Amino acid sequence: MIIFVKNELLCATYNELLKEYNPTVFHQKNTFLSALSDAKLAIIDEDIDILTQVIQSNLNLSILFIAKNAPDFEEISYLQKPISSSLLLSKVNLLWSRIQKGMLSCFSTSHYTFNAISKKLNDINLTPKEAEMIEYLYENKGKIISKEELLKQIFGYKDGVETHTVETHIYKLRQKINDDENGLISTKEGGYTINLT
Repeated sequence: MIIFVKNELLCATYNELLKEYNPTVFHQKNTFLSALSDAKLAIIDEDIDILTQVIQSNLNLSILFIAKNAPDFEEISYLQKPISSSLLLSKVNLLWSRIQKGMLSCFSTSHYTFNAISKKLNDINLTPKEAEMIEYLYENKGKIISKEELLKQIFGYKDGVETHTVETHIYKLRQKINDDENGLISTKEGGYTINLT
């Protein structure tokens, strides 16, 4: 079940979301919070207080937060306003497809075992964003994924944003797992790809 607390999403975007996913929509916080135990995906529009309450509840659900400013929580997916209906639907579809597949991906290579549910690569603990990047590259194995696509799909940035977020996360991940740019995550002309050999 997808549940959605509505605040101030643009009407066209909101209508696209309703048409595509038919989520249960809440205008009041208490009814939204009481429905969380049955939810698989919670979409929260702008309300940082309710986001904090949802995270503190430690429920097993995916969270998509939509706001003008990024929150300080690593364990959620985030989209920056203003956002197009196509980007919103793409992000919801990505999250929902992972949920439908039994939550998240797992794979093994000759050097690594990845488990996105436990957010571990071998015995190394990953941040949620690190795990999500590895999973997204795995789901798109054989393709070169651009920095711009990772910024959109993993970090929720819109087009044209100048940031080194992707490079910083990949650099820190490589340090953590003692990997180089030809290792698990390979740097290619035009972006990144996953090396499964």
